[in-house]
Amino acid sequence: MAVTDRFKVLIVTGTRSVTDRFTKLFGFIDTVELIGTIGTALDATALINEARPDVVLVDINLPDMNGIQFTEMIRRDHPEVQVIILAQDKLGDVVLNAMRSGASDFLTHEVPLEELRVTTYRAGELALSEKKKRGVDTSRTISSEGKTEGRNGKVIAVYSPKGGVGTTTLAINLAIALQNSDTTVGLLDGDMQYGDVGLLLNEMTTLSILDLVTRIYELDTHVVEDVMVLHKSSGMHFLTAPPRPELAEKVEGEHITIILDLMRRIFDYVVINTSVFINEPCLAALEGADMVVLLATQEIASIRNIHAFVNIWGNLGKTKDHLILVLNRYVKKRNITPERISERLGMPVAVTIAEDDIVFRSLNLGIPFTLSDKGTPTAQNLQELANKIRQELS
Repeated sequence: MAVTDRFKVLIVTGTRSVTDRFTKLFGFIDTVELIGTIGTALDATALINEARPDVVLVDINLPDMNGIQFTEMIRRDHPEVQVIILAQDKLGDVVLNAMRSGASDFLTHEVPLEELRVTTYRAGELALSEKKKRGVDTSRTISSEGKTEGRNGKVIAVYSPKGGVGTTTLAINLAIALQNSDTTVGLLDGDMQYGDVGLLLNEMTTLSILDLVTRIYELDTHVVEDVMVLHKSSGMHFLTAPPRPELAEKVEGEHITIILDLMRRIFDYVVINTSVFINEPCLAALEGADMVVLLATQEIASIRNIHAFVNIWGNLGKTKDHLILVLNRYVKKRNITPERISERLGMPVAVTIAEDDIVFRSLNLGIPFTLSDKGTPTAQNLQELANKIRQELS
């Protein structure tokens, strides 16, 4: 599928809340052109005959027909069109009947955004393949209304499986190092329990990610921009974590995915600070990132934990191509050298960041060292990392 192509998708459901939710979710999926939402099988049949969608989402309970029966009709009359059945619950007999009817997949009404994205893409690819086999014209035109507005920014997640190694400090200074007159950068504090990006930047605000979560399906880029805070010294914008640890549970992985997609449209680069614990928000950040900066130090525990994380990363079906290993607080005279770390982890140390007292001073003053001490080796190391990321993501 060409970069500008999209799968044509039709939603068929008589339930308003389901229509509204899936319409909002598809607004965040760039590979989808939503051609309509229909309430009955009869009306949907006419539109399918005319518009020939790639994928049709059919609610199992329609006002004029059972969704299973309607799926059988679609597959009989248009075998190249793929159908995804929607239902409130994923009951065994319902799923089995859906598959027997010819549906390509099954989703619940509360499906997370990422699962919807993957399932729809898979069905769309199958539809195009079937159309080519049957000699159906697969060329498509996209109206200006269907195009994604704004930028297509890159997301960089900064992560370490061991606490206390400087993840937040590196995320802040990396965001500032990426920022210049030609580049816009947004920073998201993804440590939902104990995020302190605002504190370390000496910028206090009453706004946080919770102001977006409460209206997650009504968001647009303007709302996100209104909630973010401008760091005046650098020009970088940031979004803070919840103000209290007990509020962290209000932020789900799907929320992070939606917010990151919107931030991509606003900024050239989005840097996200993550928590040590791989919970749903952290996993959403890691999976949604174009690159993960994996932060290590010259400690046995740090190397061990990163080795374990790399194994988890592989089990998720990810490759090391999206990881960039950074050695923080580097001291040359220590026995655990970058070479030994690279050998142990099976991946090169891309950048070493020297240990320096300016880091602690900048933290206490609330002034990032990439602003206050640009000429120091540590700040230059951060700039080197920023340059490598630019090259890798260009």
